[in-house]
Order: sequence, then structure tokens, then C-alpha cells
Amino acid sequence: MLTSIQVASRHSAILAQLQERGYISTDELARELNVSVHTIRRDLNILECQHQLRRCHGGAGELNKPQDGKSIFGAEQIMAIAKAIVGELEAGSCLYVDSQTLGEVLIGLLPEESYYLITQHVELIVQAQKNPFIGIFFLGRDLSPDGDNASIQMSMAKKLSRRVDHCIIEADYIDGDGNVFDPCSQQVAVKKHFLTCSRRQYVVCHHEVLPDHPLAKIGAASHPRRAFFLRQPTENRVYGERV
Repeated sequence: MLTSIQVASRHSAILAQLQERGYISTDELARELNVSVHTIRRDLNILECQHQLRRCHGGAGELNKPQDGKSIFGAEQIMAIAKAIVGELEAGSCLYVDSQTLGEVLIGLLPEESYYLITQHVELIVQAQKNPFIGIFFLGRDLSPDGDNASIQMSMAKKLSRRVDHCIIEADYIDGDGNVFDPCSQQVAVKKHFLTCSRRQYVVCHHEVLPDHPLAKIGAASHPRRAFFLRQPTENRVYGERV
């Protein structure tokens, strides 16, 4: 088992490489430090949470060199929410994840224990495949122009033999009674299915006030749930929460 001194030494080496180069890929770091890509990804997530670097596609860059002038506030929120969820997951849990941004961070933070991932996002499948401890069930996607993804995914979801322990999704709004709402779309049925059959739900909401566009009810206040509300950069807290 790695000691805290070894981990700290690796973190120092990563930061030194970033200071020298400005950017470095996860593959390069794994090769140079003689560890797995999964280990490097976890290191980068920890260092980003400590505001010592910024994550970007395929690697990391120096924090004082923002890309495209974008605020890192959104990344801070997603990291904080992912850490809160990962802290409650039990080894061997079966997870349904329908949030690409949150899912990528969450998968990177998972400890080296067995988990089972269900998702329709190819990007999450690619990332999870790099972690030998994660079993994967891909809900499928019709790549044709008129493909009916919702029907395919619902059909596959109903054939699952495993119980879903944790459902992790994004939604537009949760009312005061705990009902979950999302824009009307074909994907509503898929989200509703997993919200209903899961043991515990985590919902990342985009609005704390009822939006003015059409919404469909996808879940009721019948299961234990944590709801996280994304904040605007001008607000003081990283994210709001309702348990």
C-alpha cells in the first residue's frame, strides 16, 4: 500500500512538471512516474480540488493559465459534488450515471474497489474502461440520424438483472415536495425508470426557481435523495444542497 509520503512525492513531481511545461497529459505522467493512468487521474482530481492545477481534456495545465478565458467556478462545483457522492458509495455498488460532466469527475475519483457502471454516455464508458475495477453496462445508442435512443435504452434497462444502488442524474428543477422535473424529451422515460428503481438518488439541478420552459415530472419524493443546486459564479457558496 502506498504511504502518504509516496503520494505527496508524486503530487510534487506532477506540479513540478506542470511548472516546467505548462501542460502535460495523463499518459505522459503515468509513463514518467511509473504508475497507472487511473492513479494519475485520481492525483489530478485531488490537486484540482486543492486549486493547484486545472483539469483539461487528456491531462492538466497550470492554474494560472486559464484556457479560453473561462471561469473555473463550474469545475469547482462539479468536483465538490462528485466528492460528496463518492464519499457515500459502498464498494460493489451499482451506479446509473446520466451526467457526462459530473460522471467524468466521479469516475476519476472512485477508489480502487469494485463498482458497476450503467450509462448511455460513450465518453463515460471510455473512461471507465481504463479502470479494471469497474464493470460496465452500456445502454446503447442508435447512431443513425433518426435513431430512437430512448426506446433502445429503455429496452436494455428493463433487462438488467442487477439492482441499481445509486442513480446519479442532472435535472432542471426539484419542487418543495421533492418532485423532480426535466425538459420534455425522449430521455425522460429512461431517467424516470432509474429514479424509480434505484435505492438512492443524487440529482444535480440547474434551477432553484421554476423555469419557464415545459417540464415533465420524472421522479417523486419516495426514495432517499440528495439534491445539489448549481450556483452562479457571483454567489458565495460552491453549490446549494437539499437532503
